[in-house]
Amino acid sequence: KSMADPDLRCTACVCLGQTGKAAFIEQVMSLLHDTDRLVRKFACLSISRLLEDESISEQVQEGVLLSLTGVWRRDRVQAVRRAALQALMERGNTGIHQGIKSVIDLEAELDELVSFN
Repeated sequence: KSMADPDLRCTACVCLGQTGKAAFIEQVMSLLHDTDRLVRKFACLSISRLLEDESISEQVQEGVLLSLTGVWRRDRVQAVRRAALQALMERGNTGIHQGIKSVIDLEAELDELVSFN
């Protein structure tokens, strides 16, 4: 099989995440924008695991969390957005959690307004 196979990319993503080694963060991050939705989903979940590595600098961690936030807000597939949100909730700091809560609250208010009209 070649890396053109999405099943192989999913498997690679999971295996890299299971190592828990920050050295693989860039490879997994590159899969956040894969054409296959399952690859993107597993990339989010694997990144959460890789962020457990205490050797990751604060600057790299912030960049990773920012990328996950972008996936949460913009991916067209709900399962991918949920995986990104899960990773953010597991690894994000208080500021990220407050920001997520604010966005969710605003979305709920907008949904109420739309359904009211």
